[in-house]
Amino acid sequence: MIQRLTKRLCSALITCSCALLCLPTSHASAATKTAAVQTAKAKSASNGAKNTKPAAKTSAKRGKTGKKSSRSKQSQSAGAPAAAAKPIFNAAPIAGPKFTTARASIKVVVNGEDIPYQRFFTTVMPGQPLNISVEGQENYLVNLDGKPLSGQNQRWVWQAPAKPGYHQVQVIEQLTQKTLTLHVFVLAALKNGSDNIAGFTIGRYPPPKDGKAQYKAPLGFIEVN
Repeated sequence: MIQRLTKRLCSALITCSCALLCLPTSHASAATKTAAVQTAKAKSASNGAKNTKPAAKTSAKRGKTGKKSSRSKQSQSAGAPAAAAKPIFNAAPIAGPKFTTARASIKVVVNGEDIPYQRFFTTVMPGQPLNISVEGQENYLVNLDGKPLSGQNQRWVWQAPAKPGYHQVQVIEQLTQKTLTLHVFVLAALKNGSDNIAGFTIGRYPPPKDGKAQYKAPLGFIEVN
């Protein structure tokens, strides 16, 4: 009995193995196709993941370059000089002699005072003389308001007019054409008992402190129009 059962089991096992070996080819091809599809999907997924990394990198690079360009534009705009403000009025500049601190090259004395600079000023009361003298052996010419002033022995005298105002005296060395310019102001004087000039109130000055000359009231004023 045992031998018969073992024989039957062996034959059954052999038939099963044969059946497995003899499966139809359609089933095998289907199995291989499904395996191939799964492997293709896996490859495409992996390729997609690889491709997304460079895209992310390029987008990040673009973002950095955009920031850099915006920063460079901002720096350029910040570093660019501001446009000069346009003047509201197109007024012409006032013409006149330029200020200079040059010392006088000609020794000129006016009413006993030395003139230290090439351009200077002095004052004189209406109707009073303006005495001008020059030290030196050279020939000099003195012009008053552009016209020659007569004199002799290096001395000239000009009588100030009664009307206050401005005048210009030029002392010119004829050989070298060196020039000293003197701006002369004929002062407007206060009349006795008056505290105004031409309707403008000046006021009254107190007596000088301790009788000192520097505290005395001025003899006249420069009239400004």
